[in-house]
Amino acid sequence: MCESNAFILGADGKKEVMRDVSNISIDGTRAVLVDIVGQKLILIGVRVKEMNLVGHEIVFEKM
Repeated sequence: MCESNAFILGADGKKEVMRDVSNISIDGTRAVLVDIVGQKLILIGVRVKEMNLVGHEIVFEKM
């Protein structure tokens, strides 16, 4: 499986927001995450901070 876990970096540190993410669409500061069963999560006011493809982690940062 090649899914990743998504995290958001905020003032209180790195927090997991979704597991098994299979698709991410980014439009400006809006990110739509979809997991392997089709559940969606919309993050607003974020940007990608780091994508660790080997470690299966995507870290977003609040703007």
